[in-house]
Amino acid sequence: MSNGCGTNLNWRPSGDWARLRQRAQALAQIRAFFAERAILEVETPSLVSCSALEAEIEQFTVPLSPTRSYWLIPSPEFHMKRLLAAGSGPIYQVCKAFRKGEQGEKHNPEFTLLEYYRPGFTDLNLMTEIEELLTHLTGSPCNPRSIRYGELFQERLQVDAWSLERDHFVALCGQYALSPPMSLLQESARIQEWRDFLFSFIIEPQLGNDRPLWVTHYPQETASLARLDPESPQLARRFELYINGLELCNGFWELTDLKEQKERFQRIKEEKGRNEEMDPAFLAALAAGLPPSAGVAVGLERLFCALWGGQLKDWISFHWLRA
Repeated sequence: MSNGCGTNLNWRPSGDWARLRQRAQALAQIRAFFAERAILEVETPSLVSCSALEAEIEQFTVPLSPTRSYWLIPSPEFHMKRLLAAGSGPIYQVCKAFRKGEQGEKHNPEFTLLEYYRPGFTDLNLMTEIEELLTHLTGSPCNPRSIRYGELFQERLQVDAWSLERDHFVALCGQYALSPPMSLLQESARIQEWRDFLFSFIIEPQLGNDRPLWVTHYPQETASLARLDPESPQLARRFELYINGLELCNGFWELTDLKEQKERFQRIKEEKGRNEEMDPAFLAALAAGLPPSAGVAVGLERLFCALWGGQLKDWISFHWLRA
């Protein structure tokens, strides 16, 4: 039977029943973990009136009228920070998020996020609590090691990430039989674009293969919503957790300075040719006062796959969208 789109219609769910039951149990465990810590569960909109203006994320637009479009959220961050500024205290939610152009074995345009924020926490405090959450889910101690972003380039590629030059980049691509896009070979290519390419295709697939790995202190260009490290202002207090080459979470010690946030958004608009407006409600919340906080977004399908195996598509009821 055809579904009218040129493919055979298969109405049956594609998820593995045992894994779907385990997913439901894990979600119950996650909610119990936060309830024990008096962290409030919230729900914020999935369809919003302003773009998130994140440099490396393309959002889906939804035209609601001939003159007005809305966006599907890549994360609930802006609305959750508005709750923080309004005095919510610690909060979390489990929600769907949407990112255009992310499709494959490790990506889907629609996926499930656990996002939460802890006023009064630093990035280090939050990393410790995430380890406690993983221990709560698995019953086994989580004992990751930690390494800085720049140290990874030295450890894995024997190159200084901060003095990377075009010749180094081209040589490494040749050494690892990589064909970079032509845009990276142009004079206008930015050094961070070279770092991103090398990180994604050489470094990342091996991260966390022996034990979980925290990667910290990313370049400030890659963390538009994180505060900078006071001892190394070119670095951001951003962290990610890797298990078996999968990035499971992305977290920040959150930027609370309105002036600096507006400047970062403006740089993204100029460098990426973006014409969306900055979210005025989010900026107003920063002006009112966002409490010092740390926050994190955890990809739940990836987390379950890393902890208990299977493929990412096994952990959802119906198959991932196909290219």
